[in-house]
Amino acid sequence: QELHMLRNSDAKVILITGLGGQGKSTLAAKYYTECQSTLSQFSLLVWRDCKEESERFETQLAAVIEKLSEGKITGEDLAQQSVESIVEILLNQIEGTDTLFVFDNVDHYVDIDKRRMLGSADIFIAGLLKSSAKAKAVFTCRPSVEYAPAALSIRLEGIGVEAASTLFNARNAS
Repeated sequence: QELHMLRNSDAKVILITGLGGQGKSTLAAKYYTECQSTLSQFSLLVWRDCKEESERFETQLAAVIEKLSEGKITGEDLAQQSVESIVEILLNQIEGTDTLFVFDNVDHYVDIDKRRMLGSADIFIAGLLKSSAKAKAVFTCRPSVEYAPAALSIRLEGIGVEAASTLFNARNAS
């Protein structure tokens, strides 16, 4: 059901949230893999694992820009830029290109109280939502995050007792 939601959503920002082990990264990876097919609407796919807490989100964006520009714009060039400028440069780099971004494990970029992304991640989302870029960004994290109505939030809750029982029976487990 959640994969169907990902496939059919027109939202530019999709947030997949839930407790650890619920399948957030697996769902994002399945969608990403499907989008690698030649029939996909996306011609550019970017996967960034954001698990390293020491890395700032703008460092993730800078790495993408450096790759897209084939080294013409370097991390050193971007280090002197504001986050807003980095987001603008990235959005200009993907102009006219159907792009899928997946930012996996963004837990430490979430303001838990406000249920929003922090700092540069929030600026990226705001920039993407305002832009004309044909891009979609999928974020996975444990805390709930809301950007309604502009973004789609998918909360993974696991399976119920009846579904668990059916699964155990199907696998002949006690």
